[in-house]
Amino acid sequence: MRPMKQTTRRTLPLLGVAVVLAACLLAAGCTGQAPDGTDNKTEWGIDLNGTSWDLVSYAQNGSMKDVLADTPVTLVFGENTTASGSAGCNSYSTTYTLNKTAGITFGPTASTLMYCPGEGVMEQESAYLGLLDTVRSLKVEDESMTFFDENGTAVLVFKTHVPPEPEPLVGTEWGLQWYHDGDAIVSVIAGTEVTAVFDDEGTVAGSAGCNRYFASYEVNGTEMSIGPAGTTLMACMNEDIAEQERTYLALLNTTASLAIEGDRLSLMDENGTVVLDFAKAQAPEALPLVGTTWVLDAYHLDDIVMPVIEGTEVTAVFGENGNLTGSAGCNRYFAPYNLTNSDSDSSMEIGQVGSTKMYCEEPEGIMDQERTYLDLLATVKGYAIEGDHQLELLDERGWRILAFTAKA
Repeated sequence: MRPMKQTTRRTLPLLGVAVVLAACLLAAGCTGQAPDGTDNKTEWGIDLNGTSWDLVSYAQNGSMKDVLADTPVTLVFGENTTASGSAGCNSYSTTYTLNKTAGITFGPTASTLMYCPGEGVMEQESAYLGLLDTVRSLKVEDESMTFFDENGTAVLVFKTHVPPEPEPLVGTEWGLQWYHDGDAIVSVIAGTEVTAVFDDEGTVAGSAGCNRYFASYEVNGTEMSIGPAGTTLMACMNEDIAEQERTYLALLNTTASLAIEGDRLSLMDENGTVVLDFAKAQAPEALPLVGTTWVLDAYHLDDIVMPVIEGTEVTAVFGENGNLTGSAGCNRYFAPYNLTNSDSDSSMEIGQVGSTKMYCEEPEGIMDQERTYLDLLATVKGYAIEGDHQLELLDERGWRILAFTAKA
């Protein structure tokens, strides 16, 4: 059965704003009618832009119910009367209107359509999004914001959002949660993994869902640019996964800025629209260097990243006896290796390489690729295992020269 692509409940323009907290609170006195019957209509000129809120409680069966622990529900007011956030499981976006007489109202909501396990999570999300549609006025006091329905009954209570300490951009493995495709927010296809790891040399690499990719990037403050991506050339048997991969790589190239809040990374285009939304990937237990079959994805020649020729497989297996063996694409090869491990260093030296002496005519370039690979092995001085299944072999400068993925 083919994986199902998740789309939106309703199609709306996605907000063009990063999830950024404005530290200042709203002006006092901007309210709807309070429960005590006093006239607290919204004052003209209130500016919610850039403010961010966490839901504390919501109305259910005539009383206020606290939000479930560990399922944050958020509301961020963006530019051009847009709003967005997390409903506890899914990301959502909407529009809002402020005026003198009606207070505040929200438009139709667009969201991803993931299912999250956990008692009450989906029920809470449904209640929250439904209550947004009933909001007619608001009241802001100190660090609290309350929404009321048309009867002046409190339906949603928020507190000012305090952003958590951001994860570092460099070195964190980011897993894609959703992307902006046309006018839709689209969840990553179930069972696929799209990742991004930014290194301190200006390279971003990861899985695009089917193929490995790599691209250059530059950051200046919150401004970011990402160059065209190179990829391995495996064929994706599922067309939906292939289309997701093409869309992801194209959106990477549109990045103009970034924002990190806690363990979430948002990449925006030149209009400020969030086009890619990531969360910090949970670090699985890394595979061991020794005994794992590593398959070459790409090799580096100076500043050029070269993907492995389609239809060829280059492998490396580090044995417990200090011998490295594998396929160089055409011939089998073998060489001794030596490791030195410490808390601050993982060094490696590979000795003289021997190989069989076959000649392969196809695919074109296979013998040149083999010679380059074997020459690069002789320059290896260190290694690093990234995530749970990525191996990098490094030269004496600490630069990546060979990038592998563990064979499934």
